[in-house]
Amino acid sequence: MPTAITLHLRTVRPWTPDTRQLHGLACTLFETPDSAHTAPAKPFTIHPPTLDPDSPGTTLLLRAFWLAADRPPPPSTTARLLRLGNIHCHVTRTTTHTRTYAQLATTHPTNHTTLAFHSPTYFSRDGEPDLTPNPDLILGSHRRAWNTENPSGTPFHIDDDSWKALRRALRTDTAEIQTSSRPSGYDRDRKGFTGTLSLYLSKKRSTEETRRHFAALTHFAPYAGTGAGTTHGFGATTTKATR
Repeated sequence: MPTAITLHLRTVRPWTPDTRQLHGLACTLFETPDSAHTAPAKPFTIHPPTLDPDSPGTTLLLRAFWLAADRPPPPSTTARLLRLGNIHCHVTRTTTHTRTYAQLATTHPTNHTTLAFHSPTYFSRDGEPDLTPNPDLILGSHRRAWNTENPSGTPFHIDDDSWKALRRALRTDTAEIQTSSRPSGYDRDRKGFTGTLSLYLSKKRSTEETRRHFAALTHFAPYAGTGAGTTHGFGATTTKATR
């Protein structure tokens, strides 16, 4: 079931893991010997760490997210010592917040929301990066992650017709977007967009169903992240429904 996990990591010196170390940590937390490490879609995402405001010197806050319908693997919530590169981190506290797909699917319908992108966000199109903050691409990435765990024939699947109706109603209200970059982990920087984007649904085009799907996907966005590279810390997203 979608679970947000916040780890408080104490390090021996001020330090921030690089992209590969962050991805390695996510795999340590969530993968088991039976996991398909090279699978194109993985049931977890991770945000870049931030400094703990209560102890900014040597404590990091790390947010990771589990997407599958079952419970997250035990290491993600019970680990007390983690290794990142050549640094050992003590897990001083772990907090979790879980919402089932049923709860997300029955979120109160909304026609307006603001998404904030906290790390470079991009999409992979025909093998090339696309930095366009297109609402169709943004919500489309959330829908793909949602339907991976809710395939056709299950109660909360968002089918093609429902998606087309949502796209027809989708509009951009305001955008405060800029281009930023972050090391890709492969000796080059990866560009993407960060900032905020407010979206709404056209009154003439929206229905109760489109508003319900809109609410479900945008509330699911922080778990799924946005776009490509979400298991490496790209596309870190938060959301705020305004009405």
